[in-house]
Amino acid sequence: MSTSNSKSNAVVVGITSAEPELLSYTPLLMVEQQEQVEDTVPGAVDYKHCPAIRSKHGQWTSASFIIWVEMAERMAYYGISGNLISYLTGKLEQSTAMAASSINAWNGVGCLLTILGAVIADSFVGKYYTIVVSSIIYILGLGLLTLSATLPSFSCFNQDTSDEVSSGRSPQSQILLFFIALYLVAVGQGGHKPCVQAFGADQFDGEDPKERKAKSSFFNWWYFGVCLGGLLGIGVLSYVQDNLSWGLGFGIPCIILILALLIFMSGTMTYRYTMQAEGESPFSKKKMTQSQKQSFLPKLANEIPNTFPTHYFNRLKRETPSLSLSSNCCQFSGISAHHFEYFAIKMATATSNLHSPLLMADTVPNSVDYKGRPAVRSNHGRWFSALFIIWVEMAERIAFYGISSNLISFLTGKLGQSTAMAAVNINAWSGVASLLPIFGAVIADSFAGKFYTIIVSSVIYILGLGLLTLSAMLPSLSCPNQGRSIVGGQECSPHLQTVIFFIALYLVAAGQGGHKPCVQAFGADQFDGEDPGELKAKSSFFNWWYFGVCVGSLLGIGVLSYVQDNLSWGLGFGIPCIIMVISVLIFLFGTVTYRYNMKVEGESPFTRIGRVFVAAAQNWNTAPPEDGDNEEAQFHDGSRQFKFLDKALVAQEISNRIGKSCSKSNVEEAKAVLRLFPIWATTLIFAIVFSQPPTFFTKQGITLNRSVGSNFAIPAAALQSFIGIFIVIFLPIYDRVLVPVARKITGNPAGISMLQRIGTGLFISIIVMVLSTIIEKKRLETASQHGLIDLPDMTIPMSIWWLLPQYALFGISEAFTMVGLQEFFYDQVPNELRSVGLSLYLSIFGLGGLLSSLLVTLINKATSRGGKESWFSNNLNRAHLDYFYWLLAGLSSIGLCLFVYFAKSYIYNKKNTSL
Repeated sequence: MSTSNSKSNAVVVGITSAEPELLSYTPLLMVEQQEQVEDTVPGAVDYKHCPAIRSKHGQWTSASFIIWVEMAERMAYYGISGNLISYLTGKLEQSTAMAASSINAWNGVGCLLTILGAVIADSFVGKYYTIVVSSIIYILGLGLLTLSATLPSFSCFNQDTSDEVSSGRSPQSQILLFFIALYLVAVGQGGHKPCVQAFGADQFDGEDPKERKAKSSFFNWWYFGVCLGGLLGIGVLSYVQDNLSWGLGFGIPCIILILALLIFMSGTMTYRYTMQAEGESPFSKKKMTQSQKQSFLPKLANEIPNTFPTHYFNRLKRETPSLSLSSNCCQFSGISAHHFEYFAIKMATATSNLHSPLLMADTVPNSVDYKGRPAVRSNHGRWFSALFIIWVEMAERIAFYGISSNLISFLTGKLGQSTAMAAVNINAWSGVASLLPIFGAVIADSFAGKFYTIIVSSVIYILGLGLLTLSAMLPSLSCPNQGRSIVGGQECSPHLQTVIFFIALYLVAAGQGGHKPCVQAFGADQFDGEDPGELKAKSSFFNWWYFGVCVGSLLGIGVLSYVQDNLSWGLGFGIPCIIMVISVLIFLFGTVTYRYNMKVEGESPFTRIGRVFVAAAQNWNTAPPEDGDNEEAQFHDGSRQFKFLDKALVAQEISNRIGKSCSKSNVEEAKAVLRLFPIWATTLIFAIVFSQPPTFFTKQGITLNRSVGSNFAIPAAALQSFIGIFIVIFLPIYDRVLVPVARKITGNPAGISMLQRIGTGLFISIIVMVLSTIIEKKRLETASQHGLIDLPDMTIPMSIWWLLPQYALFGISEAFTMVGLQEFFYDQVPNELRSVGLSLYLSIFGLGGLLSSLLVTLINKATSRGGKESWFSNNLNRAHLDYFYWLLAGLSSIGLCLFVYFAKSYIYNKKNTSL
């Protein structure tokens, strides 16, 4: 034992004598390895690429997740295949021979695709990612299968109405969609089937006697789960298909598989992952010779080839012979041979702190790739990665606005709610959806990270959209206006449909709560704010990000509202579900290109910041320390603000009560967060203005002449699209023309500062409200001149295009303010809290909407006293929206003055940014 220890010390001394900067790291590494060597699993790592600890990772806890997933997949598979011939020969009217041929071909392709899936998993992406991606493809196929079976717009068979029959529509559209969906299921199974069982068996160490017995038992219980899933799929789902509906029979497996994917991902932190050797594919690589194993530094260069080139390590080995460690030395030092690669990665991480241009020239500080290696600037991040993320956000906006823009029509029509109840439900849902991003951001920044939060929240989002689609289109759940009974002559209750609908709606809100704050922050993380070139690109990213948001909103409002009103609600909710599934696939395709923030081990940033406020409060009566009293110099001018927080530095004696003492950096983090709140508060008035276009602006439009030609009338709500249209037109002009001109004048890489951009948008919003007041007075005068004051249902002879200028200016105001707020709250929070920063930006509009509702309620009560006509009278010709708009213009002016006051005193966190 002493020999081993002496050799371990010799190795450490050799390293530290050559490179002193490794002194603080290497002994800790040796101690960590010596402590864990007896408790780690050979050849296995955890989700952070650290050696898997036997007591924490794998075994039955992890295997149980995987068995449940396989059981769900078998239920879905047999739920389709068990009764498929009945669907083909009945619903699609194929002959028995053709149906049998189609089923055999599908089964054959599904079995052969498992070979391709296995090769991809073992050679490229690994089992875990293959399971996730193939499951999403599986879900996409099941979703399309459900649509093909249930949507009336695709169905031509056995319909009582003559309209669709007389249209001459061919059933080929339904057949084509069905077989596309069926083979997507086969593709999903091709990646899922070979990997799930292998991944389950990987949770047991075959070299350990106890775990070897458990692994043998695992295969028994695995097949038990397979059979149980098959029984449920064949027994229950075939009954549903024959007696209820094919849509429900195909939709239930889709929902089950979404839940299965959530279960699988919830076990991510418990799994053991096989340590994959870098280099050639296992199908082509040769056995490594003993001489190849003996050289540590080329091995390290092979571990991270792009970041640490071999020629550099050969040179380093010549110049510092003490770093030429062999694998034998590592073993004598307490490092298992199975974790030699792990030692290499740790050493690479340690040496990344060296001030060598060869070592640091091409890597991005504090960023890693998907395998936990230092991110290479030329290979990871920047616009190539950001484009994946912008597409994902655009798809999410299509889905969100595809639901929310026409939701009141579904509630008052399909569900038969009153207008007041529908409005209350929508406001409650919108409020919850606006507040949940705060919780999603906390989870992402403190626990799971942005990438995994996006994946899990997207799956929840898809689950909500899937249930929403089922609640809207399945005849077994739909009761209003049906002329026939559903089962055995019994009418079903609409209560079930309502319950499923609201469960689905709040699942969408929960999904958005994790998705919204993380996607934008993760996109901005693809650019290095310390690099001058990438700093400009990051500022441009926020412009193009909002461009994508507006395009998605336009498509969601314009296209999907038309589908819902003119085709079917099932299709109108089903298309967003399919779009979200495709968006997750797009997001996952970019996995290997992304930069991931290197998570700092230790305390949560919330704990550090909270401790500062606690320490400052407990030491309130103590004078803050002078700058010279602290050995740490001021970080920047911002240290002069909020001096009361400096009291946390002098209360060293209270550290025993609150756990730890506060450092200067902790105090600066707390100050950075506190500086945001005046800006946050002064922009709430803009959020109230932001709430007007979908409400009172639209009500104005309803009273005006909306005719275009002789046969077409513009929907009043459609004018909201012009906000997005003007943003889409203005943002490229701003990014490509105005920013370069401003950059030459100001010298600021972004053209103008973030706060200047926000202030410009606030000023334009005042002009919008003044213009809205003038146009409203013109509308009231026109109604009076034509004697329409007491005829609210009559169209006022004034064109709806009078409203266009206020919509256009509002779009430009939004382009300045919204993008500026996004960039500001992302950039000015500590790096570990960027998702939380963006959730604070979102909370402005959540709280602003609630304040708008409160303001309208109070004004309505105050102005309707004594029998007077309210400012918001149902007869809009006797109302006074012009007074309300003047009030908002005044409040916005006060808000702008306060904003300018706080903006002038605001000190940016980064020295290269100025007001």
